[in-house]
Amino acid sequence: MNLLTINGSNVMKIHDFHRTLAVNIQALETMEKLTDINGYVRMTLNKLPAIRSDLVRLDEHWKSWNFVQLVTSLESWIQRNPVTSISFMGAAKTEKTYSTMDKTKTVYNNMGQDPAFIVTKTTCRLNAQL
Repeated sequence: MNLLTINGSNVMKIHDFHRTLAVNIQALETMEKLTDINGYVRMTLNKLPAIRSDLVRLDEHWKSWNFVQLVTSLESWIQRNPVTSISFMGAAKTEKTYSTMDKTKTVYNNMGQDPAFIVTKTTCRLNAQL
């Protein structure tokens, strides 16, 4: 299982974590290999530090959980914390667009006939879109 540590309480990332974990657990259970990895439950639980206390709060025997109990607890948390448009917007990356404006100015010599040099000024505006 390749599960990343979720440092914050980003609901979308936790839902993705649950989906990945549940699929892997189901596959291991089908192959009858789940008992071989039950020792990694606490390490997997540590990958969710922001919600760990929520997951283990109601079960004083959480230290002896197997992966099925972990997934069940995570499913309960997900039911209480669904993905909403607000949490989705918080998880969306900020898109930044840049626009430039070129202003060219020609500076003439004393006689006003031949251009001495051309000055180009570029300004940049940042428009952040959420």
